[in-house]
Amino acid sequence: MGHEVGSFFLYQFDGIYQTGEANIPAGLAPGDVRYKDIDNNGIINEKDRSHVGQVFPKVQYGLNLNLGYGPVDLTAFFQGVQGNDVMNLGRFLTDNTADNSNYRADFSPWTPTNPSNTTPRAIKSGGPQNGDAAGNNARFNSTRWLEDGSYLRLKNLQLAFSVPKAALERTKYVASLRIVATAQNLFTLTDYTGYDPETVGSGAFNTVGNNLARGIDEGSYPNLRSFTLGLQAGF
Repeated sequence: MGHEVGSFFLYQFDGIYQTGEANIPAGLAPGDVRYKDIDNNGIINEKDRSHVGQVFPKVQYGLNLNLGYGPVDLTAFFQGVQGNDVMNLGRFLTDNTADNSNYRADFSPWTPTNPSNTTPRAIKSGGPQNGDAAGNNARFNSTRWLEDGSYLRLKNLQLAFSVPKAALERTKYVASLRIVATAQNLFTLTDYTGYDPETVGSGAFNTVGNNLARGIDEGSYPNLRSFTLGLQAGF
């Protein structure tokens, strides 16, 4: 209550239990994920979930630039958002060791000699020793996967050259000629680690009638960077 539709209501990731640390819960061990105990009852359950983020940006903005000098003109369109969060479930799928999976190239789990405070030890589900810990470490609805979705993107850049009419006077059929080079999605400035922060929801969460999928990225295909070279001729 009191928050926008589709807000993130998650367990709060609080680092990794380290060797020698006291008060590690039963069933867990050094290298396992620690979550904040919101109600301070010593048990991590549904009551420890809290509002931690929003899917709708606080600010959406755009900027059009038009510059011209002689026969050359340049047009640029910048677009971005600020103040929203994205659930990076693509990262969850490549960091989840609870079952067989593919892992990201820089995956570096906790070990006694590599005491990471962001990535837990790599253990698989199954067996009395790994059951609780594997499920705890693979919990998808936590802030471990929640990232800042703010970005600034150069959506479109166009550089054009209009051939001077004096150069066309020798031709009988071409009255005007313009050479145009265009680039789309040229660069993006963001701290988001997924493929593309410009996501509105994808995959299993984005089913028909599901209006709560916005801001959940399951590795959706990113906006492509493309380049085009063309001619505009008048006869």
